[in-house]
Amino acid sequence: MSAVQPDAGRLRVGVVVAGEVVPAWIAEVLSDLVTSASVDLIGVWLAQGESCPAYPLAISSRVARILVRGDERLFGGRSNLLSPVDVRSWAQAHAVGVTESTCTPSIAPAVQGGDASTAAAEVVVDLSGGVGTSSPCAGARSAVWWMEGVPVRAEGIDAELPQVGTSVLRGRPVIGFTLRARRPGRSKSVILYDALCPTHPSSPLVTCMYLAASARQLIVERLTNATVRSLRQTGSSAVTDCAATEPEPGAAEPLSAVPQTPGRRRDGAIDSIAVTSRFIARVARRQAHKAMSELRWNLLVGRQAPERMLPDLACLRPILPPAGRYWADPFAVEHDGRTHILFEEFLYEERRGRISIITLDEAGAPGPAHTALELGSHLSYPCVFHHEGRLFMVPENADGGGVDLYECLDLPDRWVRRRSLLEGVRIVDSSLVEWGGLWWMFASLQKPAGLRTAELLVLYFSEDPVKGVWRKHSMSPLLADVTNARPAGAPFVFGERLFRLAQDGSKGYGSAIAVNEVLSLTPTHYAERRLARLAPSWAATICGTHTLNRAGRTVVMDECREVRRSLLRPRADSLLA
Repeated sequence: MSAVQPDAGRLRVGVVVAGEVVPAWIAEVLSDLVTSASVDLIGVWLAQGESCPAYPLAISSRVARILVRGDERLFGGRSNLLSPVDVRSWAQAHAVGVTESTCTPSIAPAVQGGDASTAAAEVVVDLSGGVGTSSPCAGARSAVWWMEGVPVRAEGIDAELPQVGTSVLRGRPVIGFTLRARRPGRSKSVILYDALCPTHPSSPLVTCMYLAASARQLIVERLTNATVRSLRQTGSSAVTDCAATEPEPGAAEPLSAVPQTPGRRRDGAIDSIAVTSRFIARVARRQAHKAMSELRWNLLVGRQAPERMLPDLACLRPILPPAGRYWADPFAVEHDGRTHILFEEFLYEERRGRISIITLDEAGAPGPAHTALELGSHLSYPCVFHHEGRLFMVPENADGGGVDLYECLDLPDRWVRRRSLLEGVRIVDSSLVEWGGLWWMFASLQKPAGLRTAELLVLYFSEDPVKGVWRKHSMSPLLADVTNARPAGAPFVFGERLFRLAQDGSKGYGSAIAVNEVLSLTPTHYAERRLARLAPSWAATICGTHTLNRAGRTVVMDECREVRRSLLRPRADSLLA
């Protein structure tokens, strides 16, 4: 078998796995690293150990075991990220060396023509379920990364994670996992990311899929960050420093010091029949409620004094869409002396969204809706901004595999594509703001099909939003947190302070908006603190809000209402992106 020849300009990575058969998400990590232009995957090590016990043993009550069997029947077909993959077959197809775990702390033999000084892994990613302190391929100059709380074995996915079943049965909204690192020559580990994922209300299996998808994205995004290589090549003491960047003199504490929503409590097996009974009752109520109602998004608009930072939610008036569609993701812009609202208009029959626009009159009353931009793919989240007297828009088009820039030639419907800002990325909710002499783009990575959550916050910057090159921030991804990562509107400046809005999906998709103050934002550092949470509490039938924007005195939001289900059209809540 031919092996990968190391490239001095790329990050050399070795991966340790739990055995010859691994969950598919780990194989996808390996494939992402092999195809990356910035990483050399120089070998895979098979850790020796006993196979994992059967899945139901994580939950000991007899009724709970029955529920687990039902979970496998209902959701097993969707667990593609957890399907078993043979590592040796994968490695043969990708020309990557595979070695059994030994006591020799070197990965050099896996690289053709390599030796310990030139081919040792700079980062060893231990996905075997170990603690990273004795990884077989870690040399004296290797940094070791490992994860706690993610499924790494193909047999009995949840037996290694009893907290998954516990969290689902107890109805906890979020569950966490940790990415840790040990720097070369040190015995003490550091936390690179303390991640939070949603807990599926009824399925441990789907919850494991959430964990697996986030873990894959976090590992790959962190390792393939181009700035990691530049830090290493300019003399960074350790590759892991890029994910735990030291603050600049006088800067605020790093973002990892910001308190996170609790979600990582560890529990033993569940013996209580009462807990299981409450779980059954909760799921039954949820299913009955879904059968009788559906979710519909519409817009809110209002005007208020510029000196008020957050909106008075009770003063906003709804703008309801016609039948057969929903309206969401509103952005407000003042252009040619008038105020316009651009938003996503989703048509149920076509199963995709387009960008539409409404113009407000002098009294703030909305006019009719017009289509502004429509493509063959799904469009949403039309982030609009002015630059040098011209009006631009960056709509979400993750299915297109990039981020495109459009310029307005004439409202409402003359928009022309100018260029691609980012290519080969599937990100959602790109949000632009000018701050400190640079332009910044906050966004989230799109999850695989079937998983609607987005827990990773990524950041890019450029000197010019229209003509400039967009570069990835050295700390990107900034967050892995379903309660505070995905953008919920464009960042805004109030006074002399910068604020970032984020979706809080801890109680379901788009359940609330988190308000964060940005404490430090430079090309090498980022820090923020959470200030407030805007919950949809202004009416009994409202269950969510996930976008907030303003232009001058005009404030726009969206809201999700529960309405009586119609049997004549598809379920709206099943179509939300």
